[in-house]
Parts: sequence; C-alpha cells; structure tokens
Amino acid sequence: MPLLTVQHKQRRLAKQAANDAITAAEVARNSSVMNSALSPRVRGDYQVALAALTQCREQLAELDGIPDKVALKARVLPQFMDFLQTYQDSGQRYPNEVLVFCIIWLFDVGDIESAMAWAGLAIEQQQCMPRHFKRDLPTYVLEEVHDWAERQFKAGDSASPYLDDAAAKLTDQIWPTANDIVAGKLYRQCGLNAEQNGDLNAALNYFEQAQAANPAAGCKTRIAKLQAKLGLA
Repeated sequence: MPLLTVQHKQRRLAKQAANDAITAAEVARNSSVMNSALSPRVRGDYQVALAALTQCREQLAELDGIPDKVALKARVLPQFMDFLQTYQDSGQRYPNEVLVFCIIWLFDVGDIESAMAWAGLAIEQQQCMPRHFKRDLPTYVLEEVHDWAERQFKAGDSASPYLDDAAAKLTDQIWPTANDIVAGKLYRQCGLNAEQNGDLNAALNYFEQAQAANPAAGCKTRIAKLQAKLGLA
C-alpha cells in the first residue's frame, strides 16, 4: 500500500478514535439531563435535537477541509433554531449541549449577531463548553468576538455594535474571564477601532484597560501618543 494511503488511513482512524472518545464523554455528560426532573416532552425534544447534533458532528468528522466544514455547518444550523427558540421561551435551564455547539458553529460561519444573542443566554445560564475545548464559554466568546472584529478592522469594515457590547459585558463582569491575554486583546481592538473612528478619548480609555488587564498588551506607545494629542501628557 502506498505510503500516502497508509498515512491517510492512519489519520482517519485517529480522527475516528478521538471523535468516539468525545462522543462517549458527552453521552455521559448528557445523561444527567435525561435523568433529571424535566418533563417527558422537554426530555424528548432535547433527545431529538441532540441526536441530530450528533449526526451532524459525525458528518463533520468525515470532512478534512475547513471550507467544507463551514459550509456544512451553515446548512445544518437552521434545523436547530426552532429548538433553541422553544428552549429560550420555555425558561428551562439545563446543561444544553445543542445550544453551546450552535453558538460555536454560528461563530464559525460568521453569523456574529446570532452567535452573540445565543451566547448571552448560554453565559447567563452558566453553560459549559464541550470537554475538548480549553476555554470556558465567556472566554471563548470574547476571543471569537475579538478575532471577528480584528478581521473586520483589517478589511476596513465596522465591528459595531458587537465588539463594543462584548467589551462592556467584560467590563461589567457579565461575561467574565480570568484570561488576561484575551481581555487585553479585546480592549486593544476596541481602542484601535475607536482611534480609527476619531474618538481619541474612548481609544485612550480602551488602551488603558488593555494594559491594566494584561501588561504585555502592547499599548504603552499608543497611550503615550494619545495622551500627548489630548494634552494629558
């Protein structure tokens, strides 16, 4: 068998083994929902949505290219929206794997508005990230917003109101993070946007917040220049 074929097969097997391990862990994690005091209808709705999510994730595991994965996520996300809306309207609160994965996928496909809206609900409910993620949910969301806003900035497009909203939620500890690097770079990006828009006072405030959050945020020179422009030096 050619070497490349062997290597491809090995990668496939390794990917499947990792996916099986994650699935097993998440089945155990979701058993608490299935065994909870939820009504049979609510449990049934969640089981149906979770089964659909599992099927989609299995399809994603068969794809290698990121563009193909993003395209599949964009196709399947609409099928979960009715479930999420019903969940929100019901006032229910339980560990909801479907909600969290939809947030992740919404960020992946670039639907920042929907991602932010559902993230607000999930963070309020203290939902957990899947086990293979190394970030808690607020930190993940803040970093995704930063990364999206950075792309917008480089393309010359606005990141409002989503970047500003995320920064305000971080400042007010509605979306708290213990990750100084994430906090610092989010505030720094806010400063860059404000400076570009000519709001020098806001830019200075954001850069100072970035440095306070993370002394290595790299805003000291910008702070000094803005202080001089504003007559504060």
